[in-house]
Amino acid sequence: MGWLCRDGGRRLQRRRLGILTALTQPTPEALGDEIRRCRDMTDRPFGVNLTLLPSINPPPYARYLDVIIESGVKVLETAGNNPKEHIARARPPA
Repeated sequence: MGWLCRDGGRRLQRRRLGILTALTQPTPEALGDEIRRCRDMTDRPFGVNLTLLPSINPPPYARYLDVIIESGVKVLETAGNNPKEHIARARPPA
């Protein structure tokens, strides 16, 4: 579901939760553009996956997370490594 909105939003209109894969976007800014594109195509909820993998040159995970949070996405899925350092930022205040 990395390119969630590339089919004209048809996947988002079904009665399923679509998940956009953050790292299929080359930059955090491109992720923000893709989130906006999805929002323009549907009023149905969707989530974003942030895959945290070990790497010598890791992507800017914190910047991707900033975009996810600032865009108001309500569902964040993580995969790969322990997301502990990012989860505290992603949770809304109690």
